[in-house]
Amino acid sequence: MTQGWREDKCPSVRAGKKPRAGGAERGRAHAPPLSLRGRSDGGFCLFRPVICLLLMMLLFLLLLLLLLLLLLLLLLLLLLLFFFFL
Repeated sequence: MTQGWREDKCPSVRAGKKPRAGGAERGRAHAPPLSLRGRSDGGFCLFRPVICLLLMMLLFLLLLLLLLLLLLLLLLLLLLLFFFFL
């Protein structure tokens, strides 16, 4: 296909206009700057601290449960020793 064919078929080339951008390029032209779009390279995210707090609360509750279990076991051991030696 020659340049002449393109001038015949494409009105933008014939009128000397620059061809318009496609869908992806047109959307990128109207997008907000990169600092306003959320960055995925470790930028600030609201969900990360929330998930971290929830995991820390879960860990704290598990440690509290373990401590309660140890206390209950110690109490049971003391009761058994008390009944055996009296």
